[in-house]
Amino acid sequence: MVGHRPWEPHLVDILSALAACPDPPHVTKIAEVAVEHDRIDLLRHLLATGTPTDYIPRKAIVRKRSTAMLQALLDAGWDINDFLGGYMGCALTLAILCRAPDDFVKWLLDRGADPNGPPGGIDHCGYALRLAVQMLREGDGEEGPSGVARMLLERGANVDESRALHMAAENRGIAWVRWLVEEGGADVNAEGFDPDWAGSTEREKGIGLPLHYAARSGNVEIVKYLLERGADVTRKDTNGRTPKEVAERLQHDEAARILTVEGVNA
Repeated sequence: MVGHRPWEPHLVDILSALAACPDPPHVTKIAEVAVEHDRIDLLRHLLATGTPTDYIPRKAIVRKRSTAMLQALLDAGWDINDFLGGYMGCALTLAILCRAPDDFVKWLLDRGADPNGPPGGIDHCGYALRLAVQMLREGDGEEGPSGVARMLLERGANVDESRALHMAAENRGIAWVRWLVEEGGADVNAEGFDPDWAGSTEREKGIGLPLHYAARSGNVEIVKYLLERGADVTRKDTNGRTPKEVAERLQHDEAARILTVEGVNA
């Protein structure tokens, strides 16, 4: 239990005052106050007296990166892989969405966070590894995989299920793509997310193979690499376009030229 600060009321005083109220606040409000003011003593009391962990603002605790409060939840039987609601996914995906530092992500993983747990993100497609590719802190991982991404892969993240290669092919450099393929074992012809499940923005752009995403970015180096690894130039995305047609539509002329030549030779 954290030490009592002299300007803060003792726990017994808080509870006595609440009991005397004609209309005492609901336990969820008390939990919010406990988390907001870092009163782990109050949080532990609530949990010890049977307050369900669902009543505790777990998302706020993850955002605060309070390992002490998270440990209190775990000690009370909370499942670290519980879906937190909304676009947050689980504790791990929320931490990555909030660009938490490597040591906090490691703390979660060390306590059982599943790198293939409930996804987050507005498009509901945010598996942890895909988010690690997407949500880089400024200056972190621009030239290659971040510490968080490496940890996730080491802990068993499913590269193809996460569609991390699709994200990297469109938004990151060749070092990320090579790493996912050569160390992560990513399938260069893995299909994108189910259109019925993916977000509207993703559907509008077209859901396809990693090569479609590379063509969308116009990154010639990645296009060439995926082709060398056996990417299929003939497959169409959910909008009925081949990678070449995607590149042409976005006026990525050099990528379109390479894909045209490859298509002739296919």
